[in-house]
Amino acid sequence: MSNLSVLPVVGLPQFDGWSQVVERQGDWGLFILSFSVQGQHAGNIGRDVVTLLEEKPATSPRVFHQRLQEIITHVQFNGAQIHLAAGLLLKNSTLLAVDSGLIFLKRGKRMGIVVESEAGLKLVEGNYQAEDIFLFITQPAREFLPEIKLKFEQGYDVPTTVTSIVPSVHQSEITAISSIGVVYEEVEDEHRVFEPKRQIAHRFVTSSNLPSMQVDTSAVELNSTTPVNLTTEKDHKIKLVGSAMGCFSHLVWRLIQGLVKLLVRGLCQVWRLLKLTTDRHQLRIESSRDRIKRLVTMIVLAILLIGLIWLGWSWRSRRQIKASTTGQLAPIIAQLESTRSMAGADPITARRQVEEVQQQLQVLFDQTQSSVAQEIIGQTQIQASHLFEEISGYEKINALDQFYDLRLASLDFVTSRSAGNDLQAVFLDAQKQQLLVLSLVNKSVEKYDLLELESAREVAFVENKVVLLADGFLSLEKGDSEENATWQTMIDKSDTNQAGTFLRSFGSNIYIFAPEKRNIYRYLQDKAGDYSAPVGWLISPLGVPFDDITSMAVDGDIWLTTKDGQIKRFTYGKAQEFSPSDLNQPFVGPLTIVTSQELQALYILEPINNRVVVLTKDGQFLKEVKSSSLGTATTILVSQELQKILAVSGSIIYEIGL
Repeated sequence: MSNLSVLPVVGLPQFDGWSQVVERQGDWGLFILSFSVQGQHAGNIGRDVVTLLEEKPATSPRVFHQRLQEIITHVQFNGAQIHLAAGLLLKNSTLLAVDSGLIFLKRGKRMGIVVESEAGLKLVEGNYQAEDIFLFITQPAREFLPEIKLKFEQGYDVPTTVTSIVPSVHQSEITAISSIGVVYEEVEDEHRVFEPKRQIAHRFVTSSNLPSMQVDTSAVELNSTTPVNLTTEKDHKIKLVGSAMGCFSHLVWRLIQGLVKLLVRGLCQVWRLLKLTTDRHQLRIESSRDRIKRLVTMIVLAILLIGLIWLGWSWRSRRQIKASTTGQLAPIIAQLESTRSMAGADPITARRQVEEVQQQLQVLFDQTQSSVAQEIIGQTQIQASHLFEEISGYEKINALDQFYDLRLASLDFVTSRSAGNDLQAVFLDAQKQQLLVLSLVNKSVEKYDLLELESAREVAFVENKVVLLADGFLSLEKGDSEENATWQTMIDKSDTNQAGTFLRSFGSNIYIFAPEKRNIYRYLQDKAGDYSAPVGWLISPLGVPFDDITSMAVDGDIWLTTKDGQIKRFTYGKAQEFSPSDLNQPFVGPLTIVTSQELQALYILEPINNRVVVLTKDGQFLKEVKSSSLGTATTILVSQELQKILAVSGSIIYEIGL
């Protein structure tokens, strides 16, 4: 029989559910058990099952049936329910067993269920062929069988098929009690055919009829027999080291056994010498000194023997503890790997899952009294800690990369106000009355002199048009050259807009923050393109610290920030509760906020703490970037097209990856 490969797929553990695939392989063949436990303290009961199989492996049909009965009795005695599918693949026969489980067989182009049980233990016996693929599936995991069968019909190899169903198992509502063990050979064997011959004696089974094999005649081609590597390179190295340590410990144990045999022989020889000294035919009478020497020799040999026995027992005990602890940690490590893969799409959930894993590891660490087990658990705790740091969202950069220097377009240019969209950014130097429009794609720049306008003090994009707040609202109408560009009046000058400080837009509507008027005013555009008179947007302006507002953003709601680090949200003119969560350090200084209808998050600049923070619109923390370059930044822009955050500091524009 060539070596058999086993690929496990187990769900994520929960308080009332736990699953595992156990395999033992030797010269006699292969034993595999795919099982799940459902009920209170399922994890502890499941680990008891793993420990039992490690101490008493099943290597014969009689022991196989006995172990399964012991496992079922133990689980039921503890008030839980077990689902199992097991197999004993020997050199000349195959023994299959299920209890609330099923075994699926793929043989060439044929596929079907060999044996299935919804309740009660069933056993069947038969032979196998070299290219057979067995799937040992717990009954709750039966829902994944059509997906596996479809992959086989489409010609996918075993490792690819197994890998493809892992996300479905982990995302399922019954993930904790879903377990699948896949067994297949990589080397062809000679003329062995799986033929159900008979069922074990009736006292061993709950059903007397072997289910007929369901045959699927669709062609299937195996493209690869490469085992699936579900671990990281670091985990692979750890496994290699563990295997080497196992071989070394086996050699040490054999050496200790040899030394013990030599010591026993030595003691026997000493005992014979002592008997000879009392024999009446002894040629000479021993002196007291000789007797003392022999007595000391015996004592030394006895101490050495006891020491070697203790050393061997201690070494063997450590190996058993390591194996048991590794079995307990297997589903936790699998959950960490699953969390790592989902961190990019859903970092908040990933962080919470890692925190739950850290709590589970701490409970295991506190419950065990073995220093060996604590060392192994401690190594897994370090892995979990490193993963949490990796997906925590906190990043520190000494100096940010420079995106563009505006002085290349206009010497001594200093940005006072700016605005941007995915493809363009506009920068206003209110003191020099200059305007620069920068293409974010090719970094080309258009320069406009505003000396004739004199009072330009704020800028915004309104439906991709550059709009200035000067003597009223003016829109940039580009000609065939920068010199031929003109500024068209959109909204005439009035007391309302002249009192404004922040200019923002939502679609074609224009919003202006007017602290002197104690309100935010909205200008609505009609179908003819004309704008209405300003309307106060805030229903209840009382409580708004108008004199402390540092920035404004509009995405349907209106967001305001203050000098003391507050973020205020308004919906339909009414204040809403908003509080950032999970921040390592709360906001304390002046903030600048950027968001829009197209952006799914809030981007906040806090120069006093040298950071840019990204939050969901519900206030949950996503990301923080710290850099000394942000200490002098006055505003930020966001481009989803470039996947960049642009931080503006005077004439320098820095970039941060989204």
